[in-house]
Amino acid sequence: DKPYAPYYDERSALLILLEENSLEKLSRMNNLNITVVSKDFFEKVNHFVWDLNEKEEFIREMLVLTPIERQSILEEMLAKSLH
Repeated sequence: DKPYAPYYDERSALLILLEENSLEKLSRMNNLNITVVSKDFFEKVNHFVWDLNEKEEFIREMLVLTPIERQSILEEMLAKSLH
């Protein structure tokens, strides 16, 4: 099973911001929320044996949390999965 990681390498993520007039385009969007998660986040999520839909749903739910909340929940889940 291939690890789930959209925009996994930094270059592909940066391409979004490097498009022509990207900052201008972004500034015209209303209610734009950008959440960045670390490579470590995806590595932790990939420890779980979930299908693609489960991973995507879990990640969407995690994105509404703060980074500290995400980290805490993931660490707790990983600890429980090891026992």
